[in-house]
Amino acid sequence: MLEIQIAELSITRLGHCIILVHPGREQVVPIFIGPLESYAINIMLEGIKPERPLTHDLFASALQAMNVKVEKVFIDDFRDGTFYAKLFLYSKKDGKSYVLDARPSDSIALALRFQAPIYMAEHVYDQAGIDALSLMDKRSEQESPETLSPEEESEFVVELEEAFSGSEERGEEPDLPEEEGQFLTKRQALEKMLKAAIQREDYEEAARLRDEIRQLAEEEGKENQ
Repeated sequence: MLEIQIAELSITRLGHCIILVHPGREQVVPIFIGPLESYAINIMLEGIKPERPLTHDLFASALQAMNVKVEKVFIDDFRDGTFYAKLFLYSKKDGKSYVLDARPSDSIALALRFQAPIYMAEHVYDQAGIDALSLMDKRSEQESPETLSPEEESEFVVELEEAFSGSEERGEEPDLPEEEGQFLTKRQALEKMLKAAIQREDYEEAARLRDEIRQLAEEEGKENQ
């Protein structure tokens, strides 16, 4: 069992990725996670407090109310490209320990809220680990449009943050065409769908729509050249 640390959290063309590392090893372990879990982890790493509690905040508060704490997280298996983890809980009330099956992303988000250690089985690290130096070299060599700029990488995080002060809570009416029956362009429709997905905190759908809008913008740019 190896105690691991979060080396990096980033957004790539393949999705949100958390990179885990053990100080005594040259390899790192990248795990692709959902945008909601990525945001839940990122705000803890950055020390940001959202205006409304996330699902992980709510679960952590419920555990604390029941006098239960997260003792540790153990990423114990890697099969068919999927990581598996266990969440170790301890009840201060009755002195009992509980072990729950959980996704690594959810487990890590909760571990950060309880300042609990994160562990990984050695065979998982050996199986899923990649060379950190070669990963850095590949990143430095990527200069194609497939690589997101820092501004692009931060776009989605900004969109997620805006979800916690959405127009629905401020009592604003959603944007509509100026005249009844006015048609929207495909891009306008997608942008409205993206806004609605963010407001209802459906971040997986928001990520899909965001990628579709970017692809459509690229196609429009080619047509205008």
